[in-house]
Amino acid sequence: MTRRVLVLHNAYRSELPSGENAVVEQEVAGLRAAGAEVTLVLRRSDDIAAMGVQDKLRTAVAPVAAPGTVREVVALARERGCEVAHLHNPYPMLSLGVVRGLHEAGIPVVHTVHNHRHTCMKGTYRRDGHDCRDCAAARLPWPGVAHRCYRGSAAQSLVMATALTRYPYARQPIARHLALTPEIRESLLGAGVPEERIVLKPNGVPDPGPATPPGRGFLFVGRVSEEKGVLLLADAWLRHPDGALGTLTVVGDGPELPVLRQRVAQRRDVELTGQLDRPAVAERMRAAAYVVVPSVWPEAQPLVVLETLAHGRPLLVSAVGGLPALVPPGGGTVVAPDAGAWAAALAEASVADLAQQGAAARAAYERQHSSEVSVRRLLAVYEEVLAGRW
Repeated sequence: MTRRVLVLHNAYRSELPSGENAVVEQEVAGLRAAGAEVTLVLRRSDDIAAMGVQDKLRTAVAPVAAPGTVREVVALARERGCEVAHLHNPYPMLSLGVVRGLHEAGIPVVHTVHNHRHTCMKGTYRRDGHDCRDCAAARLPWPGVAHRCYRGSAAQSLVMATALTRYPYARQPIARHLALTPEIRESLLGAGVPEERIVLKPNGVPDPGPATPPGRGFLFVGRVSEEKGVLLLADAWLRHPDGALGTLTVVGDGPELPVLRQRVAQRRDVELTGQLDRPAVAERMRAAAYVVVPSVWPEAQPLVVLETLAHGRPLLVSAVGGLPALVPPGGGTVVAPDAGAWAAALAEASVADLAQQGAAARAAYERQHSSEVSVRRLLAVYEEVLAGRW
């Protein structure tokens, strides 16, 4: 049966490359390939810079009140005959107000929970280089305003705090909350979301083709920032003699790139490529032996991890957030997020059985994270909701 689906997403800024944006794009393509009729409502944060003053003011308060957007979304859903809505990121241009509007129009809403913004306006549970649960533990999210957690702005943080207060996440009429990992599921339960409305549903990625023979060296792909653990990785790498582990390639850009560049300036075994497009990243992944994810914040399900599994490459990941659950038995190593542990893990990985670990990684992809498996699970959730169990 063909289903008519409304997909809603506020795309993150281009200067902050987002795996979430890519997931939405790939998921929409997968749904259409499976025969669903998808209407995509896409707002782009990139568009804010070119707005006039009046539109910027409206956008600034949109997380709290966006009645025009709600009316527009509901009207479009009715016009296209959408049976179910699927929300990804609502901020800052959509808001959770669309959930209420669609619910009142008789259209159930499914929400993929990509991060921790339901209890942390920054979405990372991290501030000033350390873990922070101040807002999650508070009755109201005012600590985030004091710390300017949303985009470094007290004013924007106040808007987000007001939005989180006006639309308490656990009380929103969301038919199903899609938790990417068990860690996200536990976070939702802790926030008061009813257990029967939470579905564990990991993301999927397109198949890049059969795995190639193991490559050489270690690869990091991501934003070069404190929470991604890239400086921790550098500290671990520098504990080994130059060239002892092969080559470390860092793909990405970000605020810590100048610091990283200075720290590894004397090393010939570290390559900093800057930002690369997706085909170039895939090429680097095929050329690598290992992909490393040294994050120090509780990430949910980084796209690079799923792409690594798809390419049949083993993983080294930090023991934080949802990362440990993504490493299949025999397909990599989970490492404590400190430089000493990472230095030891890098040394062990450099002499590991790459073919065996790569095969385990690829098998996990085919079993859990292929686009076909992901879309099949998603359509099953839609059917459950449309059967009236919401």
